[in-house]
Amino acid sequence: MHDPMASRGGHTTVLPPGGMAQLVAAKDWAKTPLGAPETWSASLKLTVELILACGFPMAIRWGPEMIMIYNDAYASILGDKHPRVLGAPLREVWPEIYDKLGPLNESILRGEREGFFARDHLWRVFRRADTWEDARFTISYSPIPDDTAPGRIGGILATAVETTDRVDTEQRLRQLSERLEQEVAQRTRERDRIWQVSEDLLGVCNFEGYFLSVNPAWSALLGWSEDEIKRMRVSELRHPDDAPAAIAERARLARGVPTVRMENRFRHKDGSWRWLSWTLSTEDGLIYVIGRHITAEKEAAERLRESDRQFRLLVSGVTDYALFRLDPQGIVSSWNVGAERIKGYAAAKIIGQHFSRFYTAEDRQSGLPARALRTAAREGRFEGEG
Repeated sequence: MHDPMASRGGHTTVLPPGGMAQLVAAKDWAKTPLGAPETWSASLKLTVELILACGFPMAIRWGPEMIMIYNDAYASILGDKHPRVLGAPLREVWPEIYDKLGPLNESILRGEREGFFARDHLWRVFRRADTWEDARFTISYSPIPDDTAPGRIGGILATAVETTDRVDTEQRLRQLSERLEQEVAQRTRERDRIWQVSEDLLGVCNFEGYFLSVNPAWSALLGWSEDEIKRMRVSELRHPDDAPAAIAERARLARGVPTVRMENRFRHKDGSWRWLSWTLSTEDGLIYVIGRHITAEKEAAERLRESDRQFRLLVSGVTDYALFRLDPQGIVSSWNVGAERIKGYAAAKIIGQHFSRFYTAEDRQSGLPARALRTAAREGRFEGEG
């Protein structure tokens, strides 16, 4: 077909413009099993014209040897095989997969099957340099009718759209999705585990004052079941004296403050009260709460305050002994009546002064006050006269 002009059915037609149209026109077909183009059947000429005008990757496999003629779009599928394989038998075009491709096409050519269609079909091909590829194609192989051919089938029309990139991308996305699902599942398990075992009170409530979800720590600390807690408003659990401060903090949340903290008492099922330190935050109209049980801390602080009060009362009533307290740097921080009588300093004058003033100049010069402080810090006491 040295001339792009071809005769078909008494009419002169022109092969479509394009790289493959020029190669097909320039090919010396007389040296191939197909013979010179003027000897081709009308069916072959028509099909060649059809594929060269088509934008989809298409190829003709004609005759018993399935001689290949293909269009521009199919040329890109061939890789380095193009243009060498134009006019070559199918076994020379795809030798690496011919053990499967050959019998499949031969069965269509013999009329034993109507055709073949597959989506994302995998072929392991060798088409670029020295590289094997696992390439995927959506393919359709259809018989081409020809009254002059044995069995009235002259060849096979192959349409092949490569889907390797799409399939690889989808595979990567599936793998990524699976990993994300696994990570989400793992984090969900971890979150659920924390929810179950946390000694802190974790919960979600609305601005109407009802809890939507609470963790088991609520029941362990307050004695109420989860369902009982969900049926009660927070005001039924909270100590009445603590309500004004709690309501004010919740109002701050409603105004958009991201996080608030408060302390209040919640009622145990037995009627007693538990002190709790709360951290509250809000998102999407819900309040997320974390409560830490601090009753023991509150009671310990109260005991310390009472002990200190009683100590101050005791110290202030002693007149026969000078009792005073120093901080770690030796500064006087308390001063009783006995110290005022014995030492001669009023409390207002001595508190805030360094205790070294009770020593002589010689003792101060020798470092005795500093040694006394170090001994008291190291051994818990110091004894001396003066």
